Amino acid sequence: MMDDGTVNLISLSSYAVLMIIIPLLLWGVARIFSPKKPNPVKNAPFECAQVSVGNAHELASISYFPFAIIYAIFGAFAVLLIIIAPYMIHYQVGLDFIIIMLAIMTIALMSAAISLRQIGRHK
Repeated sequence: MMDDGTVNLISLSSYAVLMIIIPLLLWGVARIFSPKKPNPVKNAPFECAQVSVGNAHELASISYFPFAIIYAIFGAFAVLLIIIAPYMIHYQVGLDFIIIMLAIMTIALMSAAISLRQIGRHK
């Protein structure tokens, strides 16, 4: 039977090989099946099977910025919780850490709410 170090090395090596092979395989398939002769009809932007109207390269509205902040906060918080959850369980992290994390999220969400309120006033 193999020791833990050998199993870990084999696992990491197979993961690394797969992470190189799969993107290359997908890139090759895309190259094979992608359109070879582009024309204006094929390259025309569309949304939900409808031909788009207007400029497709408009800048995003600033009104979406607070929502992006909220998404980024909760996304980062979710990733952080996934990473540290085993340590929190093993070391029995106290309530102080959770209160600090909630305070950080509250401050960020309050700033996003203030931004939303200011955007609402300017319309």
